[in-house]
Amino acid sequence: MSITPYAFQSQAFEEAKTKNIIVVGNTGTGKTHISIMLMEYMIQKSLEIEPEYASCKLRKKIIFVVDKVLLGNQQFEVIEKDMAKQDITVGKYVGGRVFTRDPQEKKLDVTKQNEQYYFTPTAQRWRKELEETDILVMTAQILLDALRLAFIKMDEDIMLLIFDECHHCTKDHPYNGIMKEVYFTDYDEHSIRPKIFGMTA
Repeated sequence: MSITPYAFQSQAFEEAKTKNIIVVGNTGTGKTHISIMLMEYMIQKSLEIEPEYASCKLRKKIIFVVDKVLLGNQQFEVIEKDMAKQDITVGKYVGGRVFTRDPQEKKLDVTKQNEQYYFTPTAQRWRKELEETDILVMTAQILLDALRLAFIKMDEDIMLLIFDECHHCTKDHPYNGIMKEVYFTDYDEHSIRPKIFGMTA
């Protein structure tokens, strides 16, 4: 990145390269910048191991999870701007026009490469999105629904999972569902669980 990181950002980044960590800092202290440093590191590391995949670069994806649509919009703009110069495809996935408790009847609102469209989640449609997108910014419920239905697979499809405002990971929140229902349970000894990076104020 062109911006020189502060000492605490560099320290957190170095820790995050080898461990699952949570960064705590006030709003505006540059936590997102650390996550972008980590994303760039993971992308470079992945490309050294595997060639470009399908119509995007990465076989395993980076998923940036947010609690609210507004936060997703903000973080998507920051990440997309930074990754554009590296030809990394970033997509934003938030709740769309049809509001229902059935995750297979929802219409997801997608923004990617200056295009906006809607789709009804299916295994085939999510596979297409994963083949065409490197970094997916999405609300927690969308990810949890996709994981529950095995449209996205934790061990096969994700290399880095970033939780923004991770203090929400309690009780019945989708963040907690992602971790308890899938990350810590849906795997065997051959599975490789993704790296976790959390941010909170």
